[in-house]
Amino acid sequence: MASNRVGFNRDNFLEFFGDIKIANQSMAAVMEATEDPRDAGVVKIMGLLEGTVDKLMDAVNSGGKKILWHSGVLSPEMFFCFDNVEPFAMEVPIFMVSFCDPDGVGEYIDIAEQIGMPSDICGTDKGTLGFALQEMLPPADMVVLGTVPCDSVMCGHQVMEKLMDSPFCYLDMPEIPDERGLDLIVHHIKKMIKQIEVNLNTRLDWDKFKHHIELANAQQEYLLAENELRRMTPCPHGGRLGTITSFLNFIASGTEAGRDVAKFIYEDAKRLVAAGKGVVNGQERGRLMWYYPDPLYDLGIHDWLEDDYNVCTVLT
Repeated sequence: MASNRVGFNRDNFLEFFGDIKIANQSMAAVMEATEDPRDAGVVKIMGLLEGTVDKLMDAVNSGGKKILWHSGVLSPEMFFCFDNVEPFAMEVPIFMVSFCDPDGVGEYIDIAEQIGMPSDICGTDKGTLGFALQEMLPPADMVVLGTVPCDSVMCGHQVMEKLMDSPFCYLDMPEIPDERGLDLIVHHIKKMIKQIEVNLNTRLDWDKFKHHIELANAQQEYLLAENELRRMTPCPHGGRLGTITSFLNFIASGTEAGRDVAKFIYEDAKRLVAAGKGVVNGQERGRLMWYYPDPLYDLGIHDWLEDDYNVCTVLT
C-alpha cells in the first residue's frame, strides 16, 4: 500500500529519471538505426527530452533552484523568466514511461486508485499521482495549473493538492477567445506572477520574458506552418510525430533549442512535399480525423494505419 501523502526521496527520484533517460536513449538509437523517415523529427524531440531530464536532475542535486511543477497546457516560456526556478512539466514522465513501456504505468494507476482516486479520472493524472506517492518525482516548491482541458484533470489536480504540502496556483482559462476572455487570462497570469514571486522568493525578469515569448512564438509559427503542409497530397508527416510534438511544447517552448527543432520539423515537411514524398508508401486511401488524445501507450497505431491501410491521421 502506498503512502497517502506525496513526499520526495532523492534516491527514488534519481533512479526513476535515470531509467527514463536510458530508455529514451535506447529508443532513439533504435529509431536512428531503422532509418524510418517518420522518426526524424521524433528523434530530435527525444534529444531535447534527454537534455531536460539532465537539467532537472542537476537542479535537484545542486539544490540551488526552486522546482516549479506545471501542467503541459501551460508551456514553460513564462517560467524560464524567473531567477533560480526550474520548470517541471508534470505529464512528461507519464508520457515517456507509456511511450517506452506500454505496460509501465498500470501499477502506478493502481496505486492512485488504492488511495481513493476514482476509476474514471484520466490515467495521466492517476499515473502521475502514483509516481508522486512513490516519491519518484522532484520536490515541488510550487505547482501551477490551468483549468483545462477537462473536468477529469481538474478533479485529479484537486486530489493532488490535498496530498501535497506545496502551494498551488490555478489559472482559469477562458472558453471563448474574445476580449472578455483575454482580460480573464491576463488577470490570472498577473496573479500567477505575483504568487510565484512570493512563494519562490524570486523576481520575473521582464527582458528575459520578452526574449522567451519571442522564441515561443517562433516555435509555434514553424509548427503551424508544418501543420498546413499536412494538407498536401501525399501528406509529408505521420500522426505519431503530431503527438510527440506535445513534448516539444511541454519542455522547450521559449528556448532556442525548441525553436530550432520546430524549424527542423517544418523544413523536413517542406523537403518531402517538394520531392512528392509522403508518410504513406503508395497511394493514400484516405485520411482519418483523430480526436485528441492518442493512446499514449501505443503510438505505433499511427504507423500501423499508414503501413497496412495507407491511411494517415490528421491533427484536430
